Amino acid sequence: MLCNKVQYFLEVYIMIFKSIDFLLKDIWRIPLREASQFVAFCLRTLRIVVLALRGYYHDKCYLRAAALTFYSMLSIVPVAALAFGIAKGFGFEGTLEAQLIKKFPGHIEVIVEVVTFAKGILQNTRGGVIAGVGVVFLLWVLIKLLGNIECAFNDIWGVKRPRRMVRKFSDYLSMLIVGPIFFVVASSINVLAIALITTVTAKFTVLETLGPVVFAIVKIMPYALVWILFAFIYIVMPNTKVRFRYGIVAGIFAGTMYQITQWAYIHFQVGVATTNAIYGSFAALPLFLIWLQISWLIVLFGAEMSYALQNVDSYEFEPDCKNVSYSMKQLITLRIVTAIIKNFCDGGKVMGDEDIAHDIGTPIRLVTQILKELLDAKIIAEIIADNGKTSYQPAHDVERYTMTYVITALENSGSSTVPIANSQEIKAIKKSLETFSKTSEKTQENHLLKDL
Repeated sequence: MLCNKVQYFLEVYIMIFKSIDFLLKDIWRIPLREASQFVAFCLRTLRIVVLALRGYYHDKCYLRAAALTFYSMLSIVPVAALAFGIAKGFGFEGTLEAQLIKKFPGHIEVIVEVVTFAKGILQNTRGGVIAGVGVVFLLWVLIKLLGNIECAFNDIWGVKRPRRMVRKFSDYLSMLIVGPIFFVVASSINVLAIALITTVTAKFTVLETLGPVVFAIVKIMPYALVWILFAFIYIVMPNTKVRFRYGIVAGIFAGTMYQITQWAYIHFQVGVATTNAIYGSFAALPLFLIWLQISWLIVLFGAEMSYALQNVDSYEFEPDCKNVSYSMKQLITLRIVTAIIKNFCDGGKVMGDEDIAHDIGTPIRLVTQILKELLDAKIIAEIIADNGKTSYQPAHDVERYTMTYVITALENSGSSTVPIANSQEIKAIKKSLETFSKTSEKTQENHLLKDL
């Protein structure tokens, strides 16, 4: 009996181990182009989820979310003050306050305090406009918050260069001015649409049959607006090109998760307040912080999802690309340079990394890595078009590109100032390598790559 239990647990352990190994390695070794359409779809979906979860862990999104929660708390009053300042200018200050309370029913205590502080800031300034040091602090806090959001997204996308300061100021300020207006307008659309539909259906009885359908669409609109907001963040915030469809899919996914979380939060807080009024009141701020933290975790996971959707194909054969042998890498390198040279000589359309990967049938991740090494060795040159797309061409006369020339250029690329004892063995090895290199240059097999 004991042996059977041990064997059962051992089989379960082996099954779990194999499943983990499949998700980490084997899932990336199945070429999708050779699979059926249904199998390819299922595998690609599973890869996207695995890649997003892995990126979520490696990019330390939980720490990023904590930092963004801190800056959100720091900026919540300045943001509210700016929003109410703009709303006051357009005459819908009361509407904004009502919509905030309506949109965040689980945070009424916090919202009331924030609104009170924001109105206090506006009342203590001349003419209802925040001036002097207040403006500087307000802008600094807001730019810091948006800058941290951009930084988190750039890390997820592997972007090293953030926006320039001038562009940051203009882009962020535009978001902050348009944001409150969009919020109020979007919140009012639901009410206005219902009133308009009721009036129209009352006048035109023919349209009464369409009433339920239209009302159902109107009810979905608040959720759709959240999806649009999330999609907008995923497309605009990273300092790189995010494809529209992937931003939309990630926005719908993260927006839905956010709505579910908010529903759970409201029911949880109401339950606490009902059970114990004192504890529920005390828990308002901590629960608000928890909600903020979870909200940022959802936002960052959505960003990971958008990255995974756009780049999942480049991770095919990733475990093998990371551990590719020296000889295999050398073979692929020469094939890449040959493809670039032949395309250049034939006067073909300039080739980007995706074109090269498709042409030689090699995973784009490895192709991108080798292209970077070829650029560093000044074997190829990159051309950046007006639309931002990068393509590649030979950096020198194609008559110089023999197999030995490319290999030697790559071997000599990088630093050669690493200290090493100048022993007899080193001198002998160096002399042998020089002789070997000269012999390789003279051999008949050292073909010009354009002639292969």
